[in-house]
Amino acid sequence: MLVRHELSWWAMEDRCSHADCSFSSDGELDGLTAICDCHGSEFDVRTGTVLAPPADEPIATYPVKLSEGHVLVDI
Repeated sequence: MLVRHELSWWAMEDRCSHADCSFSSDGELDGLTAICDCHGSEFDVRTGTVLAPPADEPIATYPVKLSEGHVLVDI
């Protein structure tokens, strides 16, 4: 999942580590926090770190760079 906040981009896994819910269909963003609507777990989109349970495992994040007007994600 791509996240844009102000002038920066981040890429992160589109699945909550707690119940495998998709952020793009069952989630929301609050600034740089991805919130899973299934059970309320919260993650930092920059690092994948868990900010609020019930999740206890981080999610994967991926390096992003901009090149000639394109957002490139290194998976």
